[in-house]
Amino acid sequence: MQDVIVTNELKKRFGDVWALRGLNLRVGKGITGFIGPNGAGKTVTVRILLGYLKPTSGEAFMFGYDCWKESIKIRKRVGVMLENPAYPRSIPCKKYLKMAAELRGYSRNEAEKVTDELLGFVGLDKMKDRPIGKLSAGMRRRFALANALIGEPEFLILDEPTANMDVVGRIDLLRKIEELHKERGIGIMVSTHI
Repeated sequence: MQDVIVTNELKKRFGDVWALRGLNLRVGKGITGFIGPNGAGKTVTVRILLGYLKPTSGEAFMFGYDCWKESIKIRKRVGVMLENPAYPRSIPCKKYLKMAAELRGYSRNEAEKVTDELLGFVGLDKMKDRPIGKLSAGMRRRFALANALIGEPEFLILDEPTANMDVVGRIDLLRKIEELHKERGIGIMVSTHI
């Protein structure tokens, strides 16, 4: 199996603080747990993989592309669920996802269809007209997963996907993650301290 993610001696420093000190990582197309305590550099690693941060030294590749120099090519193939995403609070769930789908190249009709499917998949179909800011913390995590799935990504990076979720919601979301891999063949990296 070919590695989707490869890092070689990846380092990142912020002033005098080293967030990463030589990370060597290989992630395939399965479901991979990227586990460590808070402050271990997991989110920094995710931001480097997506091209949001430039490493101090070392290398990071996804799909064979350099994460800093070719991040646009990577982001076209990856769905991302950040730990603390910033969504406009007053826009209804469905409207936001539909706009995101249209920005990814879907026609209006296709965007309508995919948005309904994704809201149903994550269990928010009855919340489609609720403003994002009125969702509970657990519902916002489900919404973030739906958003990450727009564009039919080959690979998902999920940063603390079950944060602030109750036990039942956490189990359900983990089952959805497993289903995405088994039924759709999506590779997944779950970054978590749990």
